[in-house]
Parts: sequence; C-alpha cells; structure tokens
Amino acid sequence: MPSTAHAPRFTGRAWPLLLTRGLVCALFGLTTTFWTTPGDDAMRALTAVYMVLTGFVNWRLAVAVRDRRVLASALTVILFGVLVLPAPNHAVFAMVAALGLTLFGVMEATVSWMSRRTHPVIGDGIITGLVTAGSGIILPLLQDLGPRGMLGILGGGAIVCAVVMLIGALTVRHETIAGSLPA
Repeated sequence: MPSTAHAPRFTGRAWPLLLTRGLVCALFGLTTTFWTTPGDDAMRALTAVYMVLTGFVNWRLAVAVRDRRVLASALTVILFGVLVLPAPNHAVFAMVAALGLTLFGVMEATVSWMSRRTHPVIGDGIITGLVTAGSGIILPLLQDLGPRGMLGILGGGAIVCAVVMLIGALTVRHETIAGSLPA
C-alpha cells in the first residue's frame, strides 16, 4: 500500500476551486470551438489567459489542500502562460505552450497518481493531467494548421478536462453536504 505521508489533505472546501477550474476549461474550450477566425495575437492572448487562470486556480487549490507539489505545477503553467505572449511565430508559440502544458499535465497526473487513495476525485487529476499533457505533446506536430487548428487542439483537451473537473466538483460538493467529507 502506498504511503500517504505526502498525500494532500483533501477537504470539502476544494469543490469551488474544482468548479472554477472546470469553468475556466469550459470557457476556453468553447471559445476555441466557436471562434472561426482567430489571429496570431488572439491565439497567444487566449492561450496565455487560459494557462495563467488555470495556474491561479491550482495555486488556490494548493493552498486549500496544503500541497507544495500542486503549487509547483501551478507556478509552472503560470510561467509558461506568460512566456507564450511574446512568441514571435507559430513554431515558438507551439513549443512554449507545449512545454508548459506538458510539464503541467505530467506534474498533475503524477501528484494525482501518488495521492489517488486519499479521495476518489483526486484520481480525476490523472485523467486531466494526461489529457493536458497529450494536448501539449500534439500541439507542435500540428502547428502548420495555424491559430484555428492549434486552438482547436488545446480547446479539445480543455473541454475533456472541463467535463471531468465539473463532475468532480459536484461530487465533492455532494459529499460535503452529505457529511461524508469534512468541510
């Protein structure tokens, strides 16, 4: 049985943060889906906002569950979100965004894997981490598709993460109200 010495303290107060992260992912994913002609500047700005907001929500989650590993992943995605803004071309954008999202996804999946026995919803981080890392890995391979294609790749992953996060948030909220999870 794995050690829970480094497991985050998962409590009911985390559900609003999971909900917020799910909403950030959903908003980004839906925006990329329905925006038919984004330019390079819009692609960089939208991706930067998505990465920084994701990092900020994870930062708050790190404080709520008292886990420095979650904080490290949050700071990673914030840093790369800021670095995406000055990307001079599609290749640089794809590499910076890919590196940031892949690192963040791998970190999230790893922390979730190591902590999966503390609460079932933490296991959802394995899914969201792998989806985020997968989006990051695929991004440079399809940079020739332009802003619409690259945002489509990132947005598709974000929609999958949104569904998982929103279901997880509602599960934690229900367990908190039912009293099976401390508030």
